[in-house]
Order: sequence, then structure tokens, then C-alpha cells
Amino acid sequence: MSEVSSTIREDLGVVTERLIPFAPRSETREKLWELYEEYKVKVANMDDLRHNKRMCCPIHEDNEEVTITGGGKNDGKKFMCEKWHDPDLTRRDTTKFRFSTYTSHEAYKIYQDFLTEALTLMTTCEGTLEGIAKYLNISKHMVELGEHVLLDYLGDNGKDLIEVDGDLIVIYADFSGTAISKNSGMIMSKVGDEVAYQVCPTINYMTAWNFVKGLKKRLETSDDTTVVFVTDGGLAWLDPIQSLFPDAVHIRQFHSKNTRGIIYVHLRHEGEPHTVRFPWDAVL
Repeated sequence: MSEVSSTIREDLGVVTERLIPFAPRSETREKLWELYEEYKVKVANMDDLRHNKRMCCPIHEDNEEVTITGGGKNDGKKFMCEKWHDPDLTRRDTTKFRFSTYTSHEAYKIYQDFLTEALTLMTTCEGTLEGIAKYLNISKHMVELGEHVLLDYLGDNGKDLIEVDGDLIVIYADFSGTAISKNSGMIMSKVGDEVAYQVCPTINYMTAWNFVKGLKKRLETSDDTTVVFVTDGGLAWLDPIQSLFPDAVHIRQFHSKNTRGIIYVHLRHEGEPHTVRFPWDAVL
């Protein structure tokens, strides 16, 4: 019996030693408090809807001149804001604005929270559409809406002129796609300190060509500047870069299991194209 007790004490001692390093660090505790404050606000937003008080106008974001006009669906209420609203914006023939509990400013804040959560899971965790919808207990449409809102926000961003000074320009380009959607992905690049991107369904010859062509139009450099492209090993990048940037150095890094750590360097020497095969360590 004493041997058993001794063994148990030893096991408990090991467990105790293992538990000590898992104590929350100061950074972890601070993050937990941040999450607590964040979710406290979200719960307050939910309470506003649940208690069915006089909601705020989604345009003016206050309820100073809001009146309750009747009952709505799902225990909601109907409201009217007496303040002035631009008919061109509201597409109505009056300057007043009618809304409901579920189209109020408070409701939109809740929708915003869910869209943010969906986008976070999509971009940082590479969650699937079904998985995110199930995790957040929202519809698949809501998850897709978050993606479309992001694309609308991006709009024409990243299409300004890119001016880079110096004798050497390195352009990093890569395609990012997730299982969240079959009809959208993004080519991201960094040119010096500038970021350029293009939304596209997949990476292929056509999308790569359009991206490199757009980059060619936007890039302003001196004639003697050396341009270096760093991409993955996909063949789609080859022809666009060699055609539109014939004097550029193109480094292709392979990521597949059989070729990981291998790079191809495409360049011209005395006007003739050459390809050199290196281990990645040699470039570093």
C-alpha cells in the first residue's frame, strides 16, 4: 500500500511540475481581458435587440427623433425617424426614414460582429464555409456576405501608380485562396514598400498575365533598374514575366513535397535566356 501511495505521490508531483509552466502569462491575461471587454460590448448589443427598446436610426445612429409605429415580425417593432434623410440615399419619396428592430443601428452592429468573426476565421484559420457557419451558428449566406463585403471594400485599392527609386526592385507575388469560396481568391504582391493585389478565381495563365500586365502599367522605374520577381513554382508566371519584363530576373520557389527547397532562376545573359537550378540555401 505504501508503494502505491508513493507512486501516486510521484505521479502527482510530475503533474504539478507540468501544470506550472501552463500558468497564463501576463500577455495572455491581458488578451483575455481584451476579449472580455470585446464580448461585453457584443452582449450589450444583443441585449438592446432582445429588450426591444426604442432603437436608433441606422443612418443617424441615434434615437432622438425616433418613434415606435407598430409591431413587427419575431417580436420586433417598427420605427420611424423624423430627422431629414436624403431621398437619393434612401431611394424613398420622403425625408423621413422607416426601419425595424432588425434593420436598426443596433442590429447592424451585431451583423458587423458576425461578419468580422467570419472574416477572421476565413483569413487566419482557413475555415471552410460550412465550418464557419456552423461554428458561429449563422447561415452560409452570412459567411459569403462577409467575403463580398471585404471585396467591395477593397474595390480599386492597390491600383495607384507605383514609383520605386533605386537600382534594384524585388517584387514578391503569390496567390492566396481558401476553401471558403470556389469563385474568389487573390494575387498579392509587394513591390518595394508598396502592396498590389488583384481578386481572381484562381491562378492560371490568364490571371497571371492580367496581373503582371497591370503591374507593368503602374510601375515607374528608371531604365537601368534591375527587376527581380519572386514567385512560387507555378508555370503560369513564366510567360507573362518573360514577355512583359524580358530583362527581369525571375526566381521560382517550389513548395511541393518532392521539390521543396529547390528554386529555378530565369535570367538573360548577353540577350539569351538561361535557367539555373539552385537549392534555396544558396540564394539565402
